[in-house]
Amino acid sequence: MAQNIFQSGFGSFQAVATAGVDELMTIPGYDDPDKAEKLSNEAKALVAKYESEGVPVPTAPSVAKDKGSNVSAKEQADLLLKQELKKLEAEEE
Repeated sequence: MAQNIFQSGFGSFQAVATAGVDELMTIPGYDDPDKAEKLSNEAKALVAKYESEGVPVPTAPSVAKDKGSNVSAKEQADLLLKQELKKLEAEEE
């Protein structure tokens, strides 16, 4: 499920926490409003836990493409998938 969330463009649990239920319903497996709301509530609870403990919320690393522009989580996942597919093709040859 984490891969579905990441590939749908949510690169961190903070992004999930701030997204609306309608946005979360675009994630495969979360197309039901109740499931999407549960995911949102769990992400919000995790953010609140970090804040209540006074611990900085970890941030996802970003991958830079040409000249420092940031790549979205979905683009990053696509790039990693393409790299892995190239490796598999090379091994099969």
